[in-house]
Amino acid sequence: MENSKFKNILKDKDGNITGYLVDPSCDWVAEMNEAINGDNPTVWLNVNGKDMPRPIYNLIVCKRDVGIYNEGMRRDRFWKITPIKKYFGWHHRDNNLFHDYLSNLLDKILDDQNG
Repeated sequence: MENSKFKNILKDKDGNITGYLVDPSCDWVAEMNEAINGDNPTVWLNVNGKDMPRPIYNLIVCKRDVGIYNEGMRRDRFWKITPIKKYFGWHHRDNNLFHDYLSNLLDKILDDQNG
């Protein structure tokens, strides 16, 4: 029987991580849907002269912040990881796994945009 604290991690029969189950009602998914559907023009940012959805920008920045947090540093003294996990709908305590999730999510989004 699989440990219940890892229930949001999808594995293949060899035990390799193939995906993650994330709360579909989290803020990141809601903002992404608004950006895709065009419901809210304030979810778009101008980054280096190009339009970018705010959830994608947040994903890039949070991936960076979680990476340096895993190295033992914080962006500033008031920074906490809990609001970021809540924003992305992540309920697991393993911060390295959370960073891997953000990296894989960003890679998937960039692959879909470029390919």
